[in-house]
Amino acid sequence: MMYGLYLSAQGAEAQSFRQAVVANNMANVGTSSFKRDFAVLRSHLPFDAVHGPENQVPETLLEQTGGLSVEGTVTDFSQGPLRQTGSSFDIALVGDGFFQVTDGNATFLTRDGHLALDSQNALVMADTGYAVLNATGEAFAIPPNYSGLSIGPEGIVSAVTAEGVRAPLGQLGLVQPAVSTDLIKEGRNLYRSLGDVEPALDAQVRQQFLEESGVNPLEETVTLIETNRAFEMNMNMIQMQDDMLMRLLQSATPA
Repeated sequence: MMYGLYLSAQGAEAQSFRQAVVANNMANVGTSSFKRDFAVLRSHLPFDAVHGPENQVPETLLEQTGGLSVEGTVTDFSQGPLRQTGSSFDIALVGDGFFQVTDGNATFLTRDGHLALDSQNALVMADTGYAVLNATGEAFAIPPNYSGLSIGPEGIVSAVTAEGVRAPLGQLGLVQPAVSTDLIKEGRNLYRSLGDVEPALDAQVRQQFLEESGVNPLEETVTLIETNRAFEMNMNMIQMQDDMLMRLLQSATPA
């Protein structure tokens, strides 16, 4: 009976973790370029099937569960839909790849193309103020007398001066990790790569667009309902087994 309690507790813990992941996805339905996460759970064979004496484990035991454990999360980097904003400071990526930004100490990757100019006329992320880097790893310095900003499909950034002269300022640093699983979410739509990054040759830039969240609200709502029910069932099983154990102990207690 204690084994059953452990299995139900494992199930409740796993579903609680899954709830948290789904809830975070739903909280970012309106976050530009957000990539949804999936909870990864590992199923186990029954304890006796793994640790029991050889040739003495009933075949039917292998058909039973040995519980679940939490492995972590996996991010779905599928392309999100594009939304036209009309702002020259909004850019979206089509295809695999990321922009490079820095807080002055560390370099991060992001697909959040909602940009702005800071007080020093540098091109930065509007929400964090992190500087956007060019292909050589340097921040963009926009001329103070510019009258327009244009960004081509290959990421070439140009400004138009007051005299009407188009001045190329450099190319966006578009990169991708050698292995997608090397990326770690750092919050605020930022990622950190554990390995090397390489040029994102297939990525295309769309100015005056933003990539919308990759979260489907209906799908996440259905998953959340399913997860809540699974959590409740595990908690009910824990309560039932606890009651049965209590009755067993009471019946075994001498009068």
